[in-house]
Amino acid sequence: MRNFHFIFTALIIFAISACANNSADAPTKGADSSSAEWKIEAYTSAATPEIATAATVMDKDGTVLREGTNGWMCMSGSPNPEPEGGWASVAEAQPVCTDSVGMAWMQAYMAGETPDVSRDAYLYMLQGDQG
Repeated sequence: MRNFHFIFTALIIFAISACANNSADAPTKGADSSSAEWKIEAYTSAATPEIATAATVMDKDGTVLREGTNGWMCMSGSPNPEPEGGWASVAEAQPVCTDSVGMAWMQAYMAGETPDVSRDAYLYMLQGDQG
């Protein structure tokens, strides 16, 4: 029972620190959310800094905003088109970062196809979504 409490406490501390560290990386409120700089900062806030700093960042229209080197992709996960003038908040953009298998899964799912993946997919959404 004592081990359970230790593990539970460690997980809570880890979750709080991950959220606190990542929230600091979110773009400044009031910044131009239609700019590439805002989108790069917002979309990469979905993952840990170790993943986000080397990830490719893609806009809703497929434009690559920043080339990456680690095989991860960060983008808006919102099923809605980007509003005129940009997203109202990072939460509205619903940023997501995923590995290559996660990207294949997302593309198949969005096309209404059954995803066929070779291994587990990994996706980060540390800013949450709007459900």
